[in-house]
Amino acid sequence: MLKGQGSYVLILDDVWKSFSLEDVGILKPTSNNGCKLVLTTRSERVVRSMGFKKVQVPCLSMEEAMDLFLSKVGLDILPDPTLESFLKIVVRECDGLPLAIVTLAGCMRGVTDHLAES
Repeated sequence: MLKGQGSYVLILDDVWKSFSLEDVGILKPTSNNGCKLVLTTRSERVVRSMGFKKVQVPCLSMEEAMDLFLSKVGLDILPDPTLESFLKIVVRECDGLPLAIVTLAGCMRGVTDHLAES
């Protein structure tokens, strides 16, 4: 489908195995066709085997991770010191990885008031 679409930007997130772009209908990005492909992975093997340029993205600091978590969980829940300690442990377990933080915050949205009762 993408072969006939002209220029595009395609983002493939959290790729675990290498694959042929052509086999799945993705036009190989070149400077002439205006197509861009961004692939995120934790595997340097995937980057090498697919011939992509590696761009290292640093993990978030604890402060940045907590800010991201709080912005995505949807509530201002820090006034409770017990809950704040619990959330710091949870966010620390995400190890500064934005995708993990956003996913966890999304799962906790709307249930955080129950945590304060624990």
